[in-house]
Amino acid sequence: MTLAGTALLIAVMVLSGTSAGAWWAAARRTGDPARMARLLGWASGAAALAAAGVMIVALVTGTSSLAYAQRAVEPGMPLYYRVTALWAGTEGSLLLWLVVSSGVAVWFAAVTAQPGSHRSRHVAAAVLQCIVVAFAVVAVVAQPFAGMGDEVGARPSPLLQDHPAMGVHPPLLYAGFALLGAPFALAVGAASTGSWGTAWWRSLHRWTLLAWIPLTAGIALGAWWSYAVLGWGGYWAWDPVENASLLPWLAATVLLHSAGRTTRRANALQWATTLALAGYPLVVIATFLTRSGVVASVHTFSVSPLGPLLAGLAATACAAAIFVAVRASWPSPVPERGIEDVPLVVHRWGVVAVLLIVLAGSLLPAVVEAVSNARVSVGPPWFETVLSPIGLVLLAAMAAGPWLRSGERGGLTVAMAVLAVAAAVLAVVTRDLALTSAGALAAFVVASAVVRGLQRRLASRAAMGSTLSHVGVAIGAVALVWSGMVQVSERTVGVGEAMEAGGVTAVLVAVDETVEERRTVEMARVLIARGNAPVQEVQPELRWYHEHDAVLAGPAIDAQLWADVYVTVLGVDHSAQRATLRVAVNPMMPWLWASVVLMMAGVIVAGAPGRPRHELPSASPAAVRSSA
Repeated sequence: MTLAGTALLIAVMVLSGTSAGAWWAAARRTGDPARMARLLGWASGAAALAAAGVMIVALVTGTSSLAYAQRAVEPGMPLYYRVTALWAGTEGSLLLWLVVSSGVAVWFAAVTAQPGSHRSRHVAAAVLQCIVVAFAVVAVVAQPFAGMGDEVGARPSPLLQDHPAMGVHPPLLYAGFALLGAPFALAVGAASTGSWGTAWWRSLHRWTLLAWIPLTAGIALGAWWSYAVLGWGGYWAWDPVENASLLPWLAATVLLHSAGRTTRRANALQWATTLALAGYPLVVIATFLTRSGVVASVHTFSVSPLGPLLAGLAATACAAAIFVAVRASWPSPVPERGIEDVPLVVHRWGVVAVLLIVLAGSLLPAVVEAVSNARVSVGPPWFETVLSPIGLVLLAAMAAGPWLRSGERGGLTVAMAVLAVAAAVLAVVTRDLALTSAGALAAFVVASAVVRGLQRRLASRAAMGSTLSHVGVAIGAVALVWSGMVQVSERTVGVGEAMEAGGVTAVLVAVDETVEERRTVEMARVLIARGNAPVQEVQPELRWYHEHDAVLAGPAIDAQLWADVYVTVLGVDHSAQRATLRVAVNPMMPWLWASVVLMMAGVIVAGAPGRPRHELPSASPAAVRSSA
């Protein structure tokens, strides 16, 4: 298996490199090079898939010939987690990355770089194959098929063997990351050839949408997974690796608001191209942070020798993006139309400011330690203090946008009245400025959506989808602020004793212990009583993994309409029939997860392909300038 797997990785590298060369040749002339490039890309994708298949067979069968397979699986591990072990460690995850990247390159060549396409599409296809070559090199250096005599890597965390989200969250993130390579490639192709047009805009928007959806789902699922398994009661700790996944998402979000059919104004061409060029380098930076060991995080893979190689790859991607942007034949900037474009401009600059702040806050501790050997901490309080004002400005711009863009004022009085009432009520009830501001603006967004819907101003699918997504963002903003107002109680109680937190009474009923092949599980049975709601029994756990000598929490969550009751067992004394419990009432958590669903549903509705329209040929800068 060592020889076969390594040979397949080398084949991916050679085939993709040859395919990239053929695409470059096709960009200079039409005919056979494009067909050959496409066939070579298919062959490279098949080789990458076969390499991953070899590793999956080794994981499922538990072969002793591969070091990675021996580390990633344990006796008694279910088949599901044997398969997901492919991406549980550095070496195996790079195989998944390679498969997804080669799949994107093949898909792009099949649907975008057709025979007879403009040469900018051929340049884009060549860029995507170069990306595959780069990660094939990284995979070869990582040695996923190293034999048992080699010491490469460490055993994956038991966190990755303990929840079904392991089979969904990483593939979604990888798919979103890899798909951002397509907008990057399209931007390189257009900027290097000086060719923009309707077809390019449409392709850019669709590929960005295809990347944004799984990336959003992956980040949200990761937050929920953290909430459901780590036992600390939160969902986002502003960890450097969490932040690294947020950076490309922020760039893709602004790109969607620049490349959409109704948002191609206020210098949209420069914004869209620059953001598309920035998106994929941010992906590579995220990969570097996750796999290099330069930042401390519960989400990082084990320290590996890949750091310098990934740093070089990130530097190369950034340099290439800057070079293309500097050398591009940009058309003359199109001035803003006036006040109607102000919310769009505020949104773009506001999200870019958030991106830069998150990037600086994530890298600052590592940079300071490397330069001065001093340790600094940039945690949630700093991020929340700095980002909260920007978030409120963005929410206000989103609320005002539809009214300023349409120029109509019918129903605005109703929405303003709702805003005023919501602000007054929240100010009295909560006495919290951030929650009052977010809640009032969210109420205005929802009221505006209702008013405009009743007045039939949401006739188009794009308008309906945009409104639905913005309602999701507004609800999510309120949930983000409110969910921080947690009420917590922590006590050691005996069987039959009760404790209270936030109007919730928790009674310890029993403590149990179960010894399994891979772990020992200590469980507390707890009755939850909240107001007039029916009594619920929950069973939080402590799981001790024998092979890892590690203990993980298994919190129990009783989800209700307005809040979750989050119960964690911190310790169990079987002889005394006592347990240490942490009971937290987390407000608005169900609404937070629902807001993500609304936001994604709106984007899908707005971006779904409609009736085919006649596509204009790719335009030169002069044509773009004249059409503006």
